[in-house]
Amino acid sequence: MEIASDPHYLAAVAAEINDRPRKIHDWMKPGEIFTELLETDASTT
Repeated sequence: MEIASDPHYLAAVAAEINDRPRKIHDWMKPGEIFTELLETDASTT
């Protein structure tokens, strides 16, 4: 199996993997956790 070296393809694969829900975050996506943290921080200031 050949590994692709096209930067656009690799970026798409990375985005797909990084946007998967995580069990450690109670099946929320990392972006959802980040947004929640920003909203929590904004409401405390």
